[in-house]
Amino acid sequence: MFQGDCLTLSLGLSNKELIEKTSNLKFTGDFWSDFPKWIEYIATGLQNPFFLSLWLNNYNVLEENDYFCTLNLNIQFDVFFDCYIEKNETKLKELFHELSKLDKTNPQIKVIRITFI
Repeated sequence: MFQGDCLTLSLGLSNKELIEKTSNLKFTGDFWSDFPKWIEYIATGLQNPFFLSLWLNNYNVLEENDYFCTLNLNIQFDVFFDCYIEKNETKLKELFHELSKLDKTNPQIKVIRITFI
């Protein structure tokens, strides 16, 4: 839902401006805690508030049902954030694709390997 939109929101800003604009976000180092904060931050810049509402509703249902506790993920949130700051659309799409492959019924450790050129 936000894959294209999150990069679009950053295209008009320099890397320095993106870092300054997002410096008020406080990340914990826990992926499933930091990722939603980042998505909510990005969504506040969307013209249609429906997307943020949809995200919050879905995320809350998943969290209330301990969905994220069943997923094993071997990736640090800062990898996502760095790709966002660098406006690396290709890597962001790869990361979102890896997240989409996580399966609650068959949780396993997923390792995401990223090679920067």
